[in-house]
Amino acid sequence: MSGIGRGLAWLLLGSTVLVPGCSAGEDAEAETLVRGYCEAVIVAYRSLDPEAVRPLTTDKEWRKLVVLIDLKRANRLVLESTLEELEVTAVGHASPGVMTVATTERWRYFDRPLDIGRPVGSELVVEMDLEYSFVDENGTWKMDQARTLNHDYLEPESFTPGGHDAQGTASAGATP
Repeated sequence: MSGIGRGLAWLLLGSTVLVPGCSAGEDAEAETLVRGYCEAVIVAYRSLDPEAVRPLTTDKEWRKLVVLIDLKRANRLVLESTLEELEVTAVGHASPGVMTVATTERWRYFDRPLDIGRPVGSELVVEMDLEYSFVDENGTWKMDQARTLNHDYLEPESFTPGGHDAQGTASAGATP
C-alpha cells in the first residue's frame, strides 16, 4: 500500500482522527517520541533491564514490558534488534492530552542465547504498521499503548508466524 493510501486508511480510527501530513513540528515531535521509545526498548531487551523504558511509558505499559523481558531472561535469551526504518504516516489527537501516532517500521531482530554453545536464533526482518497512543502525564508525553495493525515478514523468505512455511515444514527459528 502506498504512503498516501496508508495515510487515508488511518483517517478515521475509533474516536481519534488521524491526519496524514500534519504540521512539520507535530510530525517531528511524534517521530521523536516513537523513535525514543523504540531505542529505549532496544536497550531494555538487550540489557534485560526494563528501567530504560520506565520514564517513557505509563506504569501499565511498563509492567507489560517487564513481563516480556522476564520471559526472555527465564529462557536465557537476549533479543537483539535494530529499527531500520521509521516513517510517521499520521498523527492525531483524541483529546488535548492524548496523541495517536501511526507508523510504518522495519525491524531486524534475533534471539541471542546467554548459554555458550547454544545456537543463535534466525534473523528476522519484518515490516509493520503500528499505532502508538501517548498520554500527557504532568507535561510529559508517555507511551500508553502500542498496537501492531499489520505485519509482513520479509526475511527469511520461508518464515511464517506459527512456525511453518507454505509446504508445512517448520520454519527456521520458529518457536514451538
